[in-house]
Amino acid sequence: MGQDLKVDRLTQRAVGSAGNESWMTKVLFVDDDPVVVQVYQRGLEKLGLQVQSVDGGLPALAALRESKPDAVVLDLMMPVYSGVEVLKFMRTHADLADVPVVVLSNAYLGELVEQATALGAQGALPKSGCTPARLAKYLGDLLGRTFASSTPLSPPETSSPQSSTAESPEPPSTASSNQAKAAPEPTAAESAAHQVFKAQARQDFLKNAAGTRKALRKLFKEFSDARNERERSLRLEALYRKLHFLSATAGLADCHLEAQMASVLEALLFQMADQPARIGPSVMRTTGLAFDFLDDLFELDASPRVPLPASARVLVVDDDELSNRFVVAALRRVQLEAESTTHPFTGLDWLQQKRYDLVVLDVMLPEIDGFEFFVRMRALRDYEHTPVIYVTSLVEFEAAAKGELPDGAGLLAKPVLATELAVMVVMYLIKSRLWTSPSSEQP
Repeated sequence: MGQDLKVDRLTQRAVGSAGNESWMTKVLFVDDDPVVVQVYQRGLEKLGLQVQSVDGGLPALAALRESKPDAVVLDLMMPVYSGVEVLKFMRTHADLADVPVVVLSNAYLGELVEQATALGAQGALPKSGCTPARLAKYLGDLLGRTFASSTPLSPPETSSPQSSTAESPEPPSTASSNQAKAAPEPTAAESAAHQVFKAQARQDFLKNAAGTRKALRKLFKEFSDARNERERSLRLEALYRKLHFLSATAGLADCHLEAQMASVLEALLFQMADQPARIGPSVMRTTGLAFDFLDDLFELDASPRVPLPASARVLVVDDDELSNRFVVAALRRVQLEAESTTHPFTGLDWLQQKRYDLVVLDVMLPEIDGFEFFVRMRALRDYEHTPVIYVTSLVEFEAAAKGELPDGAGLLAKPVLATELAVMVVMYLIKSRLWTSPSSEQP
């Protein structure tokens, strides 16, 4: 029986090579968001691929045991059985070890993407910056095949309460360059179809924006008001799922700043669900500020905005060497350039020699404290509005949070949670972008 199936698959591939090869290409699409699945299954099938979709890691294992696909498209952020676990299963089974895997997931969970790359994922695309056409081109490059369609792709209907639309810009993949292939440039016809797709997605997004904002406010309040751990866990999952969809689809509407904020906040919620013991006062405060800011972004005019640059430069000043290393590593993992010093006067010298987009600053420093550093930094040319995020010990956090931080600076408690830091940094970089843009309102 197994030999017969093998022969049949070889026959199918031979037929595909001689005729319409794309029709014979079978893709297993693994994602726990039904709307995301609908977008990509419909789009890839219009391009001639055979798509089998499953809604989680465990169903993916069953599908892989039943039939070997030509490629797997895999979300990493799934409950119960993650995408990384699916990859481990595939790479330890001889008949699946050679199946190409493309990770389609949150760009701000660099650590998970690194794990997937180490396990042999051939590529990684940020979900927020992807489309079915772009994914098909990526798969075609990996498999040496061509997929094309004369029918413009269209996003799904998003009128139901579960289907609001939004996305984020496209930071570069964290997969290593020798393992992840770059997506090929689209043809003119494909670019035209892509623009039609995005125009419809934008129309749907704007139509449903008010409902999306209302739902997020309600879900966050319910999470914040939870009376026990079980209730909080269930409400966090509901909030995460809503944001998961938002971050996966907003970039299709060219609402890049909303999408970027949603994407990094989704990564924080995912880590909160995975490590509930880390949900302390600092994390809750940051999450609340981030949701307020995301709501503010929705209130801005609907004109498309350019996303934040793929890499911004951050200076970290903290006399705790271990904390410095952790913060720098966390920032680099989300594609930010970061360097650190333990000496405040060295930091001030560097500010005069280079241009930094943001400063992460310890409150307690030798010789001068973080507040005096801030005053001196503001006196430097080009640093009148550079955002600052303070870090301080958990013991001092409550007092600092109740006090008035200079110039609306951010505040985080040590030990810093990597995704919490990423949320705060992205939020303040976007604020800085809006403050310095003459055509944008300040949220």
